[in-house]
Amino acid sequence: MDDMISKGYNHYLAAFDVLLPALFSAYETASDSLKRTLAEPVRILREWDRKSAIHSVATSLAVDWGTRMLMRLPRAKSAEESTYQTQRVATMLKTISNEEIIRLLEQSVNNMTVNYGTWNIEWGEINRYQRPANGVYDDNKPSLAVGQTSSNFGQLPSFVSRPMNTKKRYGYSGNSFIAAVEFGPKVKAKTIITGGQSFDPDSSHFTDQAQMYIDGRFKDVLFYKEDVLKHAERTYHPGE
Repeated sequence: MDDMISKGYNHYLAAFDVLLPALFSAYETASDSLKRTLAEPVRILREWDRKSAIHSVATSLAVDWGTRMLMRLPRAKSAEESTYQTQRVATMLKTISNEEIIRLLEQSVNNMTVNYGTWNIEWGEINRYQRPANGVYDDNKPSLAVGQTSSNFGQLPSFVSRPMNTKKRYGYSGNSFIAAVEFGPKVKAKTIITGGQSFDPDSSHFTDQAQMYIDGRFKDVLFYKEDVLKHAERTYHPGE
C-alpha cells in the first residue's frame, strides 16, 4: 500500500512534456527584446524536472502559463469530447501561433510581478491550504504551503487553487478523500482527507489531516472492533 500511495503522490506533471517544447520553439522565434525579457523564466523552465514542489519557481511559472494555454483549448462539442484532454491539447498546439504562446508567457510574468512583486516566487509561497470556518480566505491568517497542482497537468492528487479575493491562491477543489485498500484474510486500508473529520473549528480534528494530505502521509483505517477500542478517544452509549 505504501508503494501505491507513493506512486499516487508522484508530482510529475506530464502535460508539460507536451506544452513546454512548444514554448521553447516559440521562444526561438521571438524578437530579440522579448527574448531578453523572458530569458531567465525560459531558462528556469528548461532546467525544471517537471515535478511540482513547494520550493519550485518553475512550478509557479508553469502553472500560470499552462492555465492560460489550456484556456485556448478548442470548445468541446459534447460532454464526452470534453474528457479527451490529450487530443484537445494536441489540436490546440497545431493551431495556436508561436506569437500567442510566447505572449501568454509574457502575460504570466507580468501578472505575477504585479500580484506578488516578482515573477521569481516559489510555488508554496502562493499556493496555500486554508480552511476558514466562515468561508472567507485571508492572506494574513495561518495557511499551509502546498506543492500539488490541478490534475489538468497530469497529477494525482489534485489540488486546484485560485485567488479568493486574495493575492495568494487557495485550494477549493480536487481530491477530498483518497483511500488505498488491500484485500486479504483481513482488510487493510489507509486513507486521508484534505482537512479533518470535524466541522467544528474548535476541534483538534478540524485540520489535523491537512499536512498529512499535503505530504502523502495516510492514516490507518480501523476496521475491526479491537482496533477501534484501542484508539478510542472516548466511549458512550447511544442516547447518552
